[in-house]
Amino acid sequence: MNLDNQKIVGEDELHVTDSLNAPILNMKLTVTNDTIIPQSEELIIYVDSVSKNESPSQARKEYIFNLSGAMNLSEEFNVKPKFDGNVMMRAIVNRNNEMDEEEVDYLPIILFEGENYIYTNYPNITINIEYPKNTDFNRSYLSSAIYYIHSKNATGDFSLEDIYFKDAFTDTLNGLDLEINNLNVNAISSNNNNFCLDSEGNLVVKTLTTTNQENLPSLAEIISTIYPIGSIYMSVSDINPSNLFGGVWQAWGNGKCIVGVDSQQNEFNTVEKTGGEKTHTLLIDELPSHNHVIGAGNHKHTYTGFINVTATNSTTYQCIAHKRYAADGENTPPSMNSSGSHTHSISKTGSGVAHNNLQPYITCYMWKRIG
Repeated sequence: MNLDNQKIVGEDELHVTDSLNAPILNMKLTVTNDTIIPQSEELIIYVDSVSKNESPSQARKEYIFNLSGAMNLSEEFNVKPKFDGNVMMRAIVNRNNEMDEEEVDYLPIILFEGENYIYTNYPNITINIEYPKNTDFNRSYLSSAIYYIHSKNATGDFSLEDIYFKDAFTDTLNGLDLEINNLNVNAISSNNNNFCLDSEGNLVVKTLTTTNQENLPSLAEIISTIYPIGSIYMSVSDINPSNLFGGVWQAWGNGKCIVGVDSQQNEFNTVEKTGGEKTHTLLIDELPSHNHVIGAGNHKHTYTGFINVTATNSTTYQCIAHKRYAADGENTPPSMNSSGSHTHSISKTGSGVAHNNLQPYITCYMWKRIG
């Protein structure tokens, strides 16, 4: 809604010279660095026919709003319309340190007709208002409800188009014939609920027809657009898609999982490439590194090759000799018998049976369109 000529912004005090004797349409107060914050939790808005620098007139109006606490820097106080089934006005404080708005009791801030001085008990606060300018059109038609609805749904200057539908209704035999440039509704439906068009764009009808059959695509064209040749159709029903959509379809991917094409991996670098194993027998190179334990075999050996040596103190000692010397002068080499003959064995385990190589899966029917 274009009310630029009915807006005014200022600091500390606003001076309006052309208003109607009517409530302000929209008002915003913003605390700045220059604002002097009072000790009181009350926000007082004054409307007078003389400036705050003069003695108040007897007609001065005071609008007192009880806040939960004084407003701080950058916080705002708003008097504005709200649409909640019906148009109403409300007063709220937008706190910097709170997620929710603080709503206070609403008071209509009514201007004098003609000249007004508007100020508050927050010196140097920024004041921004939209007000009903004293014009013939505003006197006849402007209201808070119309202001709110137009500002939310339209742009441009406020005009009679916002008030009523021009030449909208014409009597007919069965009801009304509406000629409307723009209609905003939540839903349009028939009395028997066979037709419905809602605000989300959902359309419910029994049949669709067109007077220009040449431009209406056939079912085959629609299906070919959705499922061109090469498309894959999956279903938990075993009905061949040719019985549903037409075209030529063949079973595809039986007993196989699907993997997306990846040109960076040799296994998946082309379309419809197959591979993998349902079961797999490990090769030597695929065995994990491991050790075998060899069992020990206890045994002993007997050595023959000792000679007796007598020392000067007549003590005899037995010593190992490289040769054994007998009394007859024959030399007998030393020897070690083979007592304790044994073997070593290494145990084995495993049967070499192929192992299951399946990932978790779920099955369905798949077809590929080939014609």
